[in-house]
Amino acid sequence: MTEIGRLREVLTEDIPDTDSRESVFRAANDIADELDRRDLLNRPTGLALGYVQSGKTTAMTALAAECADRGYSVIIALLGVTNLLLSQNTSRLIGKLGIETRSDYRWVSIANPSGRASASEIEDWLGKGRTVLIPVLKNAKRINDLANALASIGEVAHLKCLVIDDEADQASLNTLVRSGEESKVYSAIDHLRSVIARHGYIQFTATPYAPLLLEELIEQLLLENDVESALHRFEEVLERPSRPSFTDGWCTICGHSQGFACAWCGNQSPQSD
Repeated sequence: MTEIGRLREVLTEDIPDTDSRESVFRAANDIADELDRRDLLNRPTGLALGYVQSGKTTAMTALAAECADRGYSVIIALLGVTNLLLSQNTSRLIGKLGIETRSDYRWVSIANPSGRASASEIEDWLGKGRTVLIPVLKNAKRINDLANALASIGEVAHLKCLVIDDEADQASLNTLVRSGEESKVYSAIDHLRSVIARHGYIQFTATPYAPLLLEELIEQLLLENDVESALHRFEEVLERPSRPSFTDGWCTICGHSQGFACAWCGNQSPQSD
């Protein structure tokens, strides 16, 4: 069974509405198609824009599954700026992919790898044909440690890799661009991308204003005649839930905290019945 086929069965219970469920797989397929079309050697960057409660974590899981089916060997996931967020998001990914419960040994997860020992472990699992999921804290030291570990594995240069950046508007962007310098996390991500020859970098966010307004970066690339890097950027919009609801008092359509009905979008809370 394919990874996408297995995940479809898992999500049938989690997302009973067929249209909502299939929209997740369409987005994953579209993003993977874009990466293939642009060629991983060009290190394309994609922005996946999700509405509030549009299921970004589920979309990331589906993308990981889709890419695993397409022969990606390493899935790197930058899953939060705190250890709590990293732990929560890692548990969700591992749970939905069934990494710790299935018996086919397709996946292995190695969080925050660093040093030669971690590099040897990754290299060993890759040699056994595993797909390696690497959840990483969005922290400059952690990301640089991963980059250095991967740089010591010669095989990585020939493998297809995916980098998923959750909440890409947080810490990932260069906050020192106007001073002509690079912020630490941004520099670390750039370092990581430089050691992976074939990869796609997908930014997930519900607040895309900063990632979308990188006019200075695009202008700089064009001025440097680096048209390829400027062109190998794309966006994918994750669909709204087809059946809006309230979660802990928050409207899942527009994100505003309301009581029985959202004054912003008119979504009616089931509690009003």
